[in-house]
Amino acid sequence: SGVLNSYEKLGTVETLQSFLLPIILTLLFLPLVYCLVLFSLYERVFIPLKIGCEKSVRLKNYARIRIVLLCRFSLKKISMLSKKIGWQLSQIETTEDVDRILKVREVTVAD
Repeated sequence: SGVLNSYEKLGTVETLQSFLLPIILTLLFLPLVYCLVLFSLYERVFIPLKIGCEKSVRLKNYARIRIVLLCRFSLKKISMLSKKIGWQLSQIETTEDVDRILKVREVTVAD
């Protein structure tokens, strides 16, 4: 009789909820973690824009937009670009400088 009661409790809605809840929460948490890592990698790439010679807001935004369009949501591309361009972004003075730096890297960062 005790064994039968255990099996009856196994098929309840509460049991199903307690079983599925951790799985659902984990699946909902993964995109958040991905977005945080993505944001962190982009910040690491953008740090050189804040140092070096004085840059206009327009130039910094241009560089950021070009980098995001080049790498999109690929963690691998962002990491590769970060290693390839290093601190070159700290030396940019014009949009042509940005284009020159990124043009060379487009070939190596492309899938």
